[in-house]
Order: sequence, then C-alpha cells, then structure tokens
Amino acid sequence: LSMPMPIARRCSELGLAGAAMPDIDSISGSVDFIGSMALKKIKPVIGCEFTLVDNYESKTKNCSSINLIAKNYMGWLDLVRVFSASHRHYYYEKPHITFEEIASLIRPGNVFAIGGWLGSDIGDTIFSNPKEIYLATTYEAAKATVNVDWFPKITAKIAKYIETFGKENFYL
Repeated sequence: LSMPMPIARRCSELGLAGAAMPDIDSISGSVDFIGSMALKKIKPVIGCEFTLVDNYESKTKNCSSINLIAKNYMGWLDLVRVFSASHRHYYYEKPHITFEEIASLIRPGNVFAIGGWLGSDIGDTIFSNPKEIYLATTYEAAKATVNVDWFPKITAKIAKYIETFGKENFYL
C-alpha cells in the first residue's frame, strides 16, 4: 500500500479529500504521488521526513528526524531547498541536516512541522539513549532509559519549533 496509485485508490474508496505521503530523506516520490492523486481527484499533501543531526562534525548514527509538510507552492520550494541542502552532507550513506539549517532555509507560513514520535527530535529527547528504548522488554527497563531532566529539555525544544515554524504550523 506504500505506492502512490494504491494509496490514491484506497483514499478514493474511503472518500478522503486529501492524503499525505512524506518520503524519508527524499522528495522523489512526490511527482508520482501528485499524478496518482490527481487521477482520483484527491488533494496530495507533499512532505518529507528529514534526518536531523546536532551538528555536522559529530559522526554518530544517533540521528533523529523531523517531518516537514508543504502548505503551498512556496512551501514546496522550501522543501526542495531543505532537501538539496541535506544532500550536501552524507553520513552512513544518509543525507542529513541540522535544525538550524532548516530554520535558515524555510520562509514563515509555508511549511508546517510534525514532531514527537519515538525517533523524532522531540521524542528522542525523553531518553538518555533513544535506541535503548527499543530493547526494553519491561516497564522498569524502559523507565531506566528516561532522561531525568526530560521535561525542561522537551519544553525548550518545543519552544524552538514554535519560534521557527509558528504556533499554527507545529504539530506534536
């Protein structure tokens, strides 16, 4: 079901007016997605889940992510700029980008951001080592991976997202 035409067909069956299919570290599926949705008269919502790093000097596999969705044509152009910038930096054969660089490339009101899932920049802030939570098999093991100061860190990170994208353009 992750190919554009089956998604468009299923959305049509469900009577949906629109649907999103954000690529991961890519926007290459957007053209087929737009075409498939147009055939079914469904609004395509275009986005990308970008791999985030704290900086370009740290060589670590501990990356997180952010999902950016274009609100309009100018938002699409912003996604293209962020996508192009992310492909200037490769590590472990994956493009990546810093939050600060994203903030410098987007224009206010054209893109909205989604964060908060496990693996996202905000979600990973809860844990001292986010990858360990996947290995936890008990409540106690999961609790042992939680940062003791997670709440102020998440609060600060959410404030940064709201400052960058605007309160109306950030979803948790």
